[in-house]
Amino acid sequence: LEAWLYTDRTNYRPGTGVQLRLTLTNLANGSAYINLPRKGEYTITITDVRSNRMIWSKDRSQSRRGSLQLNAGGTAQWNEFWDQRDSRGNIVPMGAYRIDVRVLDLLPLSAQIFLSERGVERPQPGNGNGGIVPPDPVTGPGRGGGGGSGRGESAIRGDLSLNKTSVRPGDVVRFTYTVVNTSREPTTLAFGSAQLFDVWATAVTRNPAATRTPVWRLGDGVAWAQMMQQVTIQPGAQRVFQGSWRIGNDIKPGQTLDVSASLTSVGGRGIVGAAKTRVEVN
Repeated sequence: LEAWLYTDRTNYRPGTGVQLRLTLTNLANGSAYINLPRKGEYTITITDVRSNRMIWSKDRSQSRRGSLQLNAGGTAQWNEFWDQRDSRGNIVPMGAYRIDVRVLDLLPLSAQIFLSERGVERPQPGNGNGGIVPPDPVTGPGRGGGGGSGRGESAIRGDLSLNKTSVRPGDVVRFTYTVVNTSREPTTLAFGSAQLFDVWATAVTRNPAATRTPVWRLGDGVAWAQMMQQVTIQPGAQRVFQGSWRIGNDIKPGQTLDVSASLTSVGGRGIVGAAKTRVEVN
């Protein structure tokens, strides 16, 4: 099982409701039958970051326990709404607030939002060079030329493949980046923005001391919303990210490009989900 928490934006003006969306996906090959805990499918608490005081909570308590069935690849979704008031009905002051969620009383999620008079920031999609496709939790491993195993002090391993390994300036290259949890335990990653992964290309050089500035990077020019969120990946579970980029005319034939990818998680040691492959420019 994999759970996600989404907010409709990061910054909220006074009086603007906070829309929350929770999803729970069955990544197994068979159906999942879940006995619900006493508090139901999930519990939500909102805490004032400055005082570390919980000011609002919500759960789906029930008089008797029920059950939840998810078919293979199926997703359950719930929507909640917070009106910027505490549990007593008083309007809360401007500032930072942390949203903590426990799905099925075992999958922890968290995000931070800001109540502010300033302009509202919304997550922005990738530009024409990015071509981001939302992650599909039931898609099989990527196929294609290249590929490399992830390295680093993490149980999350990455694989990167391209739809072609020989290109010309102006060609569009499509990539598939897959990460999998190889551990026997759930792995929780923290992210500091709406961007969960990055892909970039650098020219191969014979001089090992040369500075290798990326000739293209997925995250460049994209106004990613700044937010704190946690993603829990269950043992053996994977996430697949897809996108595309156009080989610029400034990239000359005869060059070889290293194309790399990794997750953008924060707070851990080393790079998580690192993967790399190559493409020849003819």
